Amino acid sequence: MKMAAKIVLASCALWLLIPTALAQDQLPVPDSEVNTPLGWLQAAPSILVFRVDLHTLGGDCVDFTGRYIKEEPFIPGTDSCWFFGSKIDYQWGQGIYTPPDAPPLPGNYYFDKVGWPPYFVNYYRVERAGRGLPLACGADHFQQMSMDDGWGGWTPYFWNELTMYMDASVVCASRAGVGDCRVFP
Repeated sequence: MKMAAKIVLASCALWLLIPTALAQDQLPVPDSEVNTPLGWLQAAPSILVFRVDLHTLGGDCVDFTGRYIKEEPFIPGTDSCWFFGSKIDYQWGQGIYTPPDAPPLPGNYYFDKVGWPPYFVNYYRVERAGRGLPLACGADHFQQMSMDDGWGGWTPYFWNELTMYMDASVVCASRAGVGDCRVFP
């Protein structure tokens, strides 16, 4: 009886190993991102454009061409510009979702935009001043980056803090601690 129990247990253990041995691994994802500010968006000069280069610890030998990136908030952010009665929604990070029709990566890089739209800057400059509220204000968003895993799911690979700031004459934007400020308008 003990021998039969050992055979059954051994075959169960072997059976549990077979799916693992035959399962396909997920496609690799980046280990890090390097953010480079390229300049302010011409159509909305209060928004900073970044080139984001994807890197792997294995010597950057992985080609991510054709893969998809998804951005989404992983914890709620803060918005010190918002006030009760504002026409602009509280910006906790809801604007960092990637649209479902986003194009695939052209290679091991992509472009991202961070900042207040010009309407938001102009609105808060006028409305906060009219209410006697301090104008220096900003928002922090906490972004999770994920890449498609090749099997219909998403694998998180990096987390960023996005910041946006404005005062009476300057706007600033940053992504993962790298950014720029400018006089606007």
